[in-house]
Amino acid sequence: MNAFPISLPQSSGREELLNLFAQDEIVLVPDRLRLTLGAKVEHSSLVNGANLRPDVRRLWNVDAEPVIWGPVSQANRLPSLMEKTAAVRATFIPPVTPSPFPIIGALIGDTAPKPERLTSYQIGYRNAVHANLTFDLTAYVHRYRDMILATGNPACGLAGSPPAHVQCAVQFQNSSDGKALGGEAVTDWRPLESLRVRTAWTDIDLEVPGAAAGAARSPTHQVSPRLSHDATEKIQTDVEASYVHGLGSANTLPTDTTVDARLAWRPERNLELSLTGRNLFEPRHVEFLNDPFFTVTEVRRTFVFAARWSF
Repeated sequence: MNAFPISLPQSSGREELLNLFAQDEIVLVPDRLRLTLGAKVEHSSLVNGANLRPDVRRLWNVDAEPVIWGPVSQANRLPSLMEKTAAVRATFIPPVTPSPFPIIGALIGDTAPKPERLTSYQIGYRNAVHANLTFDLTAYVHRYRDMILATGNPACGLAGSPPAHVQCAVQFQNSSDGKALGGEAVTDWRPLESLRVRTAWTDIDLEVPGAAAGAARSPTHQVSPRLSHDATEKIQTDVEASYVHGLGSANTLPTDTTVDARLAWRPERNLELSLTGRNLFEPRHVEFLNDPFFTVTEVRRTFVFAARWSF
């Protein structure tokens, strides 16, 4: 594809992806302690060499119900075709004296990128404190290496096609490391056989030194309660709310709360009819801000009718 906003010089090609996965589970203490060892070796023609992704998981049953688990994993992300070969015209400045040429800001690919690497450390605790109440706690540390970002000072030069202009380009590079600290708590409560209340809370602190404003976007806090009720054997209702706080750093969105609801009816055992309403409390809301690639889009209130037949 060769268009003005985005051009991919390599319009077609061949990619080879080979991978091998192995896993073994070792019982250290019967019915109490298990160790799972796994590894995946992957080779892609997009990058040079093979990538190793080891994984170690420990599961400890403290008693009949409480469970403690703690995986250590490594993952790699291969560069996309855009990060490798594309040229993206992100900004346009009309001719201004003394320059007779317009100025175009661009992002260009790195012809020899390395995969991004993630090392994840997690620990979790799960317990059924009552026959009708269960909770999960999870904490994690994620370390990112060789993150592909568009950083550095732009290189400017005169270009002739499309019509003559000055192009100031920044290149995608494996230029930064990052870290994420976070946790999650989930409760599952069944006060009645027909009623279920599930609440999830998450917190994350994401640090990416050198990233442009808004490049590392992730909500700081999220709370999502969900209520499910079986009114009869054939009628079910679900109501879910979502509270989001702290999206981005320099580009911070206001606190956002949304509510969705679903009503389902099963006239027959294998037939379900449902009506779902999303974003019920406001006609529209913004979830992301402007950046070089996307324009602000407001999510509108929507209603969806669905019919599902199983056999």
